[in-house]
Amino acid sequence: MPLFNLSRRPNVQRLKSDRDVNGLIEALQYQDDHNVRLAAASALGQVDDPRAVEPLVAALEDRPRVREVAALALGEIGDP
Repeated sequence: MPLFNLSRRPNVQRLKSDRDVNGLIEALQYQDDHNVRLAAASALGQVDDPRAVEPLVAALEDRPRVREVAALALGEIGDP
């Protein structure tokens, strides 16, 4: 069951401030707005949780700017 309704735009700032890694991972998969995915990828890098590695690697298949931010987030997490 999703942590939020995927038809509603996720509040990435709130998820980040709550350190809600699972919610940010779901926001990274939000298909209705690539800006949500950008913000989620950036927030996941800042939250620095290893659970984000796999979803960020998957985001490397997204549009170019999302790929760039996901790669930077992976660098911030520093998982080998």
